[in-house]
Amino acid sequence: MQASKIAVPEFSTLEGEASVLSHRIAMAFAAGLLIDDARYYSERAANTPILPFINSRFEWACTSKIPNYFNFSETELRSGVHLRQDTEFHRGWTIGERIRTDTEFVSGKNSSLGAITVVKFTTKSLEDNSPITSTWSTALYRGVSLPCEDFELSPYAPLPPSNSRLEVVEEIAVPIHIAHIYSECADIWNPIHTEQDVAKAYGLQGIIVHGSILWALAGKGVVDAVAAGNQSRLKRFSGSFSAPVFPGSNLKLEITADRPVLNWQLSNAESGIVHVTGEAEFHN
Repeated sequence: MQASKIAVPEFSTLEGEASVLSHRIAMAFAAGLLIDDARYYSERAANTPILPFINSRFEWACTSKIPNYFNFSETELRSGVHLRQDTEFHRGWTIGERIRTDTEFVSGKNSSLGAITVVKFTTKSLEDNSPITSTWSTALYRGVSLPCEDFELSPYAPLPPSNSRLEVVEEIAVPIHIAHIYSECADIWNPIHTEQDVAKAYGLQGIIVHGSILWALAGKGVVDAVAAGNQSRLKRFSGSFSAPVFPGSNLKLEITADRPVLNWQLSNAESGIVHVTGEAEFHN
């Protein structure tokens, strides 16, 4: 007999803690992605470019503070995996700026794979209250059911994919140690990415690479190829994760050449398995 559903919980916007984007944090994030480019490690903070994808570092810090509205067990909570990352970039980052990331629930639904939730992270400057990034983060809790009816509290419109031909751009190496380095440098730790026993307990053959690593590496590759490395032109970047990537893999990044919305994908260079697909939008 199926248990009766409870009412949709009363969600509220959760204010994050104020923090400062320091020179050290910006360099560590680049190092966690194994970026081999001296510009990201300048001794003078004013000359150091900041990867736009650093928002994921601040968003992760908020996830552990979201109340357990659905009363999931500890095991159910740990079954969650990153299904999609979709970020709109309102402007660039500034070293020394005080920022805060707020969180709000967007939607939740049950699927054949489990419960799917979407939360929106808004990171803004506390200097002038201007938004820096807005992210719609989708999570799948495998084999878990929401105890309430499906809900949609605010609209979310993913970028529409184009129908263009994919062209090979570059190969991206994902070495065996990247997940451990990134966990510490980006301060994004989940044992499924670093502990073999935990990963195998969830039916995986071993630890898997963070989705935010794949999203950021693909993003940098797309910006380098399409905008000659001009990160300020990036308006929105999304990625949907369909198959886990294991450390030690070699990936192939492919993108379209059309505008205004570009398609991209990451696939295994040897097997051809597609791991991530997404869209990118640029300012003219």
